[in-house]
Amino acid sequence: HQGNSVRMGVVYPTPWWRAEGLSGSIGDLAANSSIYYAFDSSPEDSSHGVIQFHLCGEGGDTIMALSPPAREKLLVSYLVELLGPKAANYTRVVGHDFGGDAYIGGGFQANMPPGMWTSYGPALFSRPAGPADDRRVLFAGTEWTPLGFGYVDGAISSGKRAARRALDVLIATYH
Repeated sequence: HQGNSVRMGVVYPTPWWRAEGLSGSIGDLAANSSIYYAFDSSPEDSSHGVIQFHLCGEGGDTIMALSPPAREKLLVSYLVELLGPKAANYTRVVGHDFGGDAYIGGGFQANMPPGMWTSYGPALFSRPAGPADDRRVLFAGTEWTPLGFGYVDGAISSGKRAARRALDVLIATYH
């Protein structure tokens, strides 16, 4: 689902939405939307406001296929529709396309769509790959953890869990 990952930020003189009681967080589950979520990424000192978009998979590819002015117009129009006319008073749009990074390959973490974890999550964490009687392959990493998914703490926890499972197998086999 994630494929390429793009971060785009619409920058404002201040995080004006806070004064209006808005969080700046947007989750869009509409099937026809190229935008999945955006959030307030403003600095703690509120020296400027930033609504950051996380664009991924086909949505990110669709938006990145637009010219820079068309992309800017789409993102700002989206915010105007959801947050009101003040969203049109931005100073610039900035971003980074992780697909252009030679060693990342596009996505910095897996991004599962709604329903994926509840449908397949237990299978990812409860059994090793391969036939049931072949327990030689275990997976660990940031995408193989039910807590801390996409972050280093999740990778550490997943690695510890895989090491415990490997030890259990070795002890059962050779003890």
